Amino acid sequence: MDTPTKFGKEPHITIDSTYTLPASFRSASGEVSVVRNSVRVGYSIFELSYGLSHFIWENEGDISRQISGGKSSNPPFENLQDLTLQAQLVNGRFNEDWIYWLDCTATSAFEKDFPGALGLGLQGGLAYDLWKGSILGSGVKAVAVSPINDELFGDIEVGLVLSVSNETFTEILKMIGVDMGDDKNKTIGMTMAMTGSNKIYETEGYVKETQSKFGLYLDYTPNEHWTFSIGPEYVYERNYTFYNSNGRKLSSQNLGSAFGGLAKFVWRF
Repeated sequence: MDTPTKFGKEPHITIDSTYTLPASFRSASGEVSVVRNSVRVGYSIFELSYGLSHFIWENEGDISRQISGGKSSNPPFENLQDLTLQAQLVNGRFNEDWIYWLDCTATSAFEKDFPGALGLGLQGGLAYDLWKGSILGSGVKAVAVSPINDELFGDIEVGLVLSVSNETFTEILKMIGVDMGDDKNKTIGMTMAMTGSNKIYETEGYVKETQSKFGLYLDYTPNEHWTFSIGPEYVYERNYTFYNSNGRKLSSQNLGSAFGGLAKFVWRF
C-alpha cells in the first residue's frame, strides 16, 4: 500500500520487484526466501494492480508435515497471487498543507485458482506537507474477506511514509558535508516507509500472511514522467497461519526476520 505522499489523476504504470533473503522458521526446520513482482495501472480515478509472490523453499519437508499432520512433505505453496481494483472516492486538501484521500477497494487473493478469497473494503489516509514538498503520510486499509471464521474475516494494512523532496534532500546532504551545488540535485529524493499487514489467501485451504516492513529508498526522477526507486528493506514480525478449507486452524508458524531490497519504476503519461 502506498501512503499518500504523491497525488494526481494522471495515467500511470508502476512496476516493482522485491526480494527477501532466506529466513528460518522458529518451530520447524526449513527456510524460505520470497520474490515479489507487481504491476499497477492507473487511469482517472481507477487503479488495477496484480501481484505475484514466489516462495523459494529449502528443507520444506518438516514444516509441510507439521501443517498437514504428517500427510505431505510438499511445499505449502509456491506462489501467492493477488488482484486489486481501487476507485478513488475522495482526494482533497485543507489548510493548504493537509492532504486526505479515500478509496474503495475490491480484492482477490489465491494460490492457483481465481478468484480465491474475495474482499471489499476501504483504503484511506492523511498527509502533511512538512517543508518544501517533503510529506509525512499515514494510511490504513481494511478489507472484509468472504468470512469463514473470526480469524479469517479480513485484511488489515497500516503504513507510515516520509517522502523527502529533492530540495530537502540536498539540504540534508549539506548538513553532513556533501555539497551538490544549488543546481545539481533536481532529480534525487528519498523515501522512508514502515508498514504492517495481514492478508488472507485461498490455497488448498487458506493461509494468513502477517508481516511488518521498514524500507529506505532513493528516488530518481529525471523528468515529470519517470521515477526510479531502489533501496534496502527489513522484514520482521512474520507469521504464516494455515487453515483447512472449512477454516479450521492447522498450524501457526513464526518466520525469522530478514533483509531484502526493492526496485521500482513509475511511468506517468
